[in-house]
Amino acid sequence: MKKTAVVILFALPVMVMANTFETKIEARQTAFSGIETGLESIDDLIDGRNTDWQEMSNVSQTLVAHGNTLETAFPNGSKEGSKAKSDIWDKPEKFNSLLNKMVVSFDQLSLASQNEDSKMAKNALKQAESTCRSCHRSYRSRW
Repeated sequence: MKKTAVVILFALPVMVMANTFETKIEARQTAFSGIETGLESIDDLIDGRNTDWQEMSNVSQTLVAHGNTLETAFPNGSKEGSKAKSDIWDKPEKFNSLLNKMVVSFDQLSLASQNEDSKMAKNALKQAESTCRSCHRSYRSRW
């Protein structure tokens, strides 16, 4: 086997992994942007009297999907090129706990939408926003 072929055989898995990590980073950036937009929409939709519950349900389901995406979007090795602090990978317990808390609040928003319960929706929104702020303070390295 030629030297060039050996180098290619060893470099190919690294290139594939880098591409996979780039995809994960893009997926989580898309999810976080969608979450920001979705939470703003939910905030605008909740008024308690004339709430468009169908739209609330649609937006909350999108938030749930984004949350589910994030649960698998931080694999080991995907730190390079990320805006996230290394603590996500070095000490993942708190991060995973906050991520789970966010996903639970999105599930609560979805349930509130199905039940047309504005009080529950407002509480779930407040919890989601609080979790987002806490996570950003702890794990986002650049704004």
